[in-house]
Amino acid sequence: MGSVEGKWTAKRLLGKVGRAGDGPGPAADGGPWPVGAAELLGELLEDFPQLSRHGDRLDLLQRMDEAAERHEPRPYGPGGVRGARRARFRLDVREEFVARAHLRNLVGAIETRPDPDAALDALRAALRGQAPYDKALPWLELAVLGLTGAAPLPPDASLTVLTALRADLPHLPSPAQLARHVPHGAPGTALLTGRETLPEILVRLSDLRGGGPGGDAGRAVPLLRFLGSVTADTDLAAYARWAALRDLLGALGGGRAGDTGTAGGGAESPEAADRLIVQIRVEAAGPEHVEDGSYELRGAYYRQAVHGGPLRRVAALPPSEPFRRSELTGAGSARMSAWTELAREVRGAGGGVRVEFLLPEALLGYSAELWSAGPTRTPLGQHHPVVVRSLERYTDSWVIGAWRQRWQHLRRDPQRAAASPLGGGNGDTAGTGAREADPADDALGRISWPRLHGRSAATELTESLVRQPELACLGLTVPYDRLSAHLLAAVKDALYTEGVPVMLWRRDPGDPRELVTALRAHPPARLLDLPETVHRCRKYGRTAGADDVRNNITLLWDDPDSVDADQDTPYAGMA
Repeated sequence: MGSVEGKWTAKRLLGKVGRAGDGPGPAADGGPWPVGAAELLGELLEDFPQLSRHGDRLDLLQRMDEAAERHEPRPYGPGGVRGARRARFRLDVREEFVARAHLRNLVGAIETRPDPDAALDALRAALRGQAPYDKALPWLELAVLGLTGAAPLPPDASLTVLTALRADLPHLPSPAQLARHVPHGAPGTALLTGRETLPEILVRLSDLRGGGPGGDAGRAVPLLRFLGSVTADTDLAAYARWAALRDLLGALGGGRAGDTGTAGGGAESPEAADRLIVQIRVEAAGPEHVEDGSYELRGAYYRQAVHGGPLRRVAALPPSEPFRRSELTGAGSARMSAWTELAREVRGAGGGVRVEFLLPEALLGYSAELWSAGPTRTPLGQHHPVVVRSLERYTDSWVIGAWRQRWQHLRRDPQRAAASPLGGGNGDTAGTGAREADPADDALGRISWPRLHGRSAATELTESLVRQPELACLGLTVPYDRLSAHLLAAVKDALYTEGVPVMLWRRDPGDPRELVTALRAHPPARLLDLPETVHRCRKYGRTAGADDVRNNITLLWDDPDSVDADQDTPYAGMA
């Protein structure tokens, strides 16, 4: 690479990108490519191990012929009119048994063809077929996209960025480090899994058919935002080496992490546009009926738009060794403290974090917010919204229908989706008969508190939910862990069959009206803000006694969009 690095440097280009009307620098010999492009392309081909073998190089030329043939005209067009000569790379490229010389001959043949862009596309297609999983492929694809003009940056700038990044191969960020910088919702990112390398992400952001946001002028915005954010990350090993590259990106219009604006018209930064979702999954590692059963811990963290929508996985966390239920808080807290990548991600997310505990039925009443994850050992619930979720429902793809429908009602404006509470009449709070604010004006009035005592309570609950398909939030007047068998079955039916996405209860047997009063001290503008309201309750109740209602709140918050359908597949980093 040393022969190429000197031909493109960020400093050399800084004087060019700021001058209006300047395009990419022409080749010194008047050829189609910038100076040094042929050398770079040759080096990229040398990075494919199989191309050191003569037979594989001949196979590549044959594949290029087949790829080009699909797009070039035949020797004779309609009526016998002679057309352009068909590609014959196996005949045109001078054969050499020395790999480097043979590959340089191939590059020369591509550059001197009447349509070098078509030849480059044929090379890319041939290598995709011959070496689809080779780590050298995305680097070569980036060069092809830059040289053919398909990339959103000018060829000179594209090749400069490629060369600068490739020069730091040993220091490039890991997929987990990169994932937090990918602009949420940007074109080309929908299928990213969080396991992609730097060149793979750059290919996705560069190979945009039909333009990006804002038309052709906006095609470079996602790419520049991503590169600006990555190169400005002081936690990365290559940060000090990328000073000149940061200057180049700034001149091209690339925003940096922390900027109030970004390239292309002031779109929000990825950090401002989404939140970090941490999912901690607790699963039985043995029979659950055992009094002090065995459990194991897994986890993953994601990005989700602040207004909701699908998750984008950032990284998965390796599973823990099994531990007893009596050790859950201590062992879980220790495990979370050991996840250094997660701690770094939380630090970068600022306040936009929600922690979701995926718990089996037997643990839904567990005080998950008391876990800690740092050396201060302060409870998570004092720093971030902490909710519990039904592990059974999370992993059951067949129960999504009613669940999603009720969630959509929750997402609507309260005045257009007000629900009448159960068990006490319209406006009744906690099933006690006390009148509260009109549900149309009060988000907390949309929480239904059904009667959970008496022989007919279970039947009444089920029938009421059937009558009210728009109801999305259920308050339990009896703690989940103290429900009788038939009422517990009715609550499970509300979760799995009726699809109620949100439930709320106090874990001690106190008066549920005190819970409503505590929530009203920090009233949510809408039910969608309930996790933040419960978080504020916990934060302001931290100096009160353990019996205070604010220290005994469980919020089951089951967003059907916040589900990773691939969470049961092998995790990154696992054998």
